[in-house]
Amino acid sequence: MWSVSCLCSLGYCAGLSKNWQETSFYQYNGSHGFSGKITLIMTSSLDLFLLPLWRQAGKDRPKLPGVYAADAPRRAARGRSGDRFFVYLTLEGNAPLSPKELDALLAQVADLYFKTTGSATAAMRSVAEKLNELLLKRNMNVASRGRQAIGVLALGVMRANHLYLLQSGASQAYLIFVDGAKQFYDPSTKGRGLGLSRVPELHFHQAEMHPGDVLLVSPNPPLTWNTTTLRNLHGLAAGDLYQRLVRRAA
Repeated sequence: MWSVSCLCSLGYCAGLSKNWQETSFYQYNGSHGFSGKITLIMTSSLDLFLLPLWRQAGKDRPKLPGVYAADAPRRAARGRSGDRFFVYLTLEGNAPLSPKELDALLAQVADLYFKTTGSATAAMRSVAEKLNELLLKRNMNVASRGRQAIGVLALGVMRANHLYLLQSGASQAYLIFVDGAKQFYDPSTKGRGLGLSRVPELHFHQAEMHPGDVLLVSPNPPLTWNTTTLRNLHGLAAGDLYQRLVRRAA
């Protein structure tokens, strides 16, 4: 089983104003085998598509839990109005949240991000620390029953062309650009995600994204994925990207 959330940067959409900003959800039924829900995040400089993919036993699953994206609300805190927020949270262990509970939790922390002043990284840290606090409290309440959930987190913010990425636990990310690919991952963080201690271990990264770039984020990517096998995914349409990812997972 593997799952991945893909952030694809496609530049301006034809016929849309550069100032048109909206987050919309629609069903994509492509001719290349991929059928799933795509999040379209319009920004003032790039059109970003968030494609959650989940395959189990060689088959696509309909909805990937733990993926959430949001535009800034009208009354966002100072410095947040131009930000685009996305998060992918996976819980490892034997104390999962239901998909409904997970969606509610992620909506709550997205709201926290847009209400927090300061730098993007400071607001992202506040979100991760809040998630850690909630998961730690929950783990302490169920510890007597031998239950535990470890949060594997990838939290991203796009501001114009600039990507801010926070990771905790075994989260892995690949940024594919026109002439190569870069991995964001520290193997020493495996098993050390959110909900285990009062001070979470967090890792921050920054990068510029350009039209055609792809960001892959996964807590459990196939072993065959690396900066060599993924380097030629730049600029692909959703269906073609899906096919290439599946083939490289074989």
